Amino acid sequence: MSVIYVIYAILGISVIIFIHELGHFLAAKKVGVRVERFSVGFDPTVFGVRLRFFAFRRGETEYIVGMIPFGGYVKLAGETQLDAETGKTEPQPDWLVSKSPGARALVFAAGAAFNIVSAFFFFALAFNIGVSFFTTDIGWVEQDSPAWEAGFRPGDRITAIDGEPTSEYMELMMAVAFADRGKQLEIEYESGTGENRTTVVTPEWNEVRGIQTIGVQHGLDPKVVAVTRKSAAEKAGVQSGDLLTGARLGAIELTSTPSFDAMLQALREYKVVHQGAPIELRVKSADGNEAWRTLEFDAREETENKLGIAAMHPACIVEAVRGSSPLAGRLGAGDRILRVNGDAILSFDIVTLADLASAGRADWTITVERQNRSEEEITLPRADVINALAVGDLDFARPGEIGPIEAGSALAAAGFREGDIVWRVGDRIVGSVDRISDALAATPGEMVAVGIIRDGARLEKPLEVPRQTLRELAAKPDGDGSPWQRTPLVRVATASPAARAGLVTGSRVTRIGERPIASWTDVLEVVSSTKKGSEITVAWVTPEGSERAATATLEKETYIPLGLELQPRQAIVQAGLLESTVLGVQRVKIISQQVFLTLKGLLKRQVEAKNLSGPVGIVHIMHRISEYGIGTLIYFMALISVNLGILNLLPIPILDGGHLLFLLIEKIKGSPVDIRIQEAATAVAFFLIIGLALFVTYHDLRRLIGF
Repeated sequence: MSVIYVIYAILGISVIIFIHELGHFLAAKKVGVRVERFSVGFDPTVFGVRLRFFAFRRGETEYIVGMIPFGGYVKLAGETQLDAETGKTEPQPDWLVSKSPGARALVFAAGAAFNIVSAFFFFALAFNIGVSFFTTDIGWVEQDSPAWEAGFRPGDRITAIDGEPTSEYMELMMAVAFADRGKQLEIEYESGTGENRTTVVTPEWNEVRGIQTIGVQHGLDPKVVAVTRKSAAEKAGVQSGDLLTGARLGAIELTSTPSFDAMLQALREYKVVHQGAPIELRVKSADGNEAWRTLEFDAREETENKLGIAAMHPACIVEAVRGSSPLAGRLGAGDRILRVNGDAILSFDIVTLADLASAGRADWTITVERQNRSEEEITLPRADVINALAVGDLDFARPGEIGPIEAGSALAAAGFREGDIVWRVGDRIVGSVDRISDALAATPGEMVAVGIIRDGARLEKPLEVPRQTLRELAAKPDGDGSPWQRTPLVRVATASPAARAGLVTGSRVTRIGERPIASWTDVLEVVSSTKKGSEITVAWVTPEGSERAATATLEKETYIPLGLELQPRQAIVQAGLLESTVLGVQRVKIISQQVFLTLKGLLKRQVEAKNLSGPVGIVHIMHRISEYGIGTLIYFMALISVNLGILNLLPIPILDGGHLLFLLIEKIKGSPVDIRIQEAATAVAFFLIIGLALFVTYHDLRRLIGF
């Protein structure tokens, strides 16, 4: 089926290009310009052979279907004055250059006009068939993002932005991306519990994506679209059309989370640590029966070399609690979670709790150390705790640990010791060493109170540290001379080389092979550069403080797919003939506005150029879009057609808009633009467009294959 979808994508692009070139062709015929060649697809000569499926001549025109898709052209007689100069002949009556500026403008503008007009018919047809749109149901909210701080949770559904109804995820992303910098957006939404709420959110710049975001991702539909053959899911009896309603990991059940995305994230984390362990899924079949299915993983897909360890951030200090969480008011910033049901924990997360034998109790007793060092036991419903952790309601600090300190240094004089964990500066919880500067800027005075965890306990009184010493501390979070301890604490996966060597969760890796380990990056570099099957010595410090070393045989990490194909939540828009016609007009207007907003956003640096897609990206998108039905594919063809039409009218030489610009100048000054100026401008534009094409293709490939 994948091959069929690729063919659909290629055919769709070919149709769009055919319509564009047909516009030029018909306009040329209309004004009496001879068309020498009309080609759909390119037909270059390779080793003396023309790469074309077929060609025939009718009248004065040769018609061609070339073997190279994603293009096409119309060859007009005497397109530029250069044709006359090259042949040393006077322009002929049926040449383009012999026609009036108005006639030539019609020829150049016709391609774009045909694309925009045809888009209306494509949109109308698509809506009549039915178009699938990703909904604004939220599947995940990034911690520390504007949406997280505003209280959005997985399971919520955004309904309006600044009073404008919003039902499509792309509309939501566009509204956020092109909002003025620093502007608050009023967002209306329906919570996972069915309440209608309104809040304000200020988008922030995302360096990785090169665009403004609020930190939300669209949700997945828990209905199984397809099951991979011979996968664990197929062997367990899961079928296409089944609805996933829960999961059981060790001693806990994930059956009350409002978003399947949260449950899927927990499943992934559990599988990474418990390699090969069975997972139970609760499945509701099409006939309404609900049952638990056990997925046994015996087929494994090899990826990169690994020891079977993952970095941990074990302080268990709460940096923030989402205001809409059921745990808000019970836990707060600065709280340190010590025990769950009497069991001491290193990390408060789904995987750790799944391994506790007592986790199956209906209510959990959480031992919390408050900021004033007092311990308190609070009783919370198990479902609330699991739900909060699954959807990311708790943001835990990852504070820095002080490394070796030179005697007589400013750090020593301030009272710091090796191993101290900095968790608070002034009144701010320090989520990471990178935030010390922010906390320092918000704290007045030359002496600043610094909260410390030493030997596993908070100091009764904070250290009073000179501001300048803290500035120096914050200025060197990494690199040579760093005062921070970067030797990582690790979580050890079951049945992994690290586990067989004797490492346990909570160990601190100090050396791998001949390389001292000072950061998690060191671990990744030395392991990835070691061949599969090689023996390597690993040294570590146990949770009790003993130094150990052993030999581990590296193997490839085992990635075990569930074997389930899922799709984002979608809503299908389908209308009758009259309504689909109205929707077609509206959609041409909306997409045109979005194109101009994108161009404006690129100029104002609201959007980075790496978000653009070229032919590779467009084919990939159309290939994926094809899976959602022919109506959705036709809709996307219309969208591309509008984009092609508008972009071709930009006043850039080579493009149709560049020719129109030269014609406008000719009309104003009464004579054509000097051919040398046209050639120079065209050459510059050519190299710029080639550079842009290479740029967008590079980023298309990065998105596709992740290099």
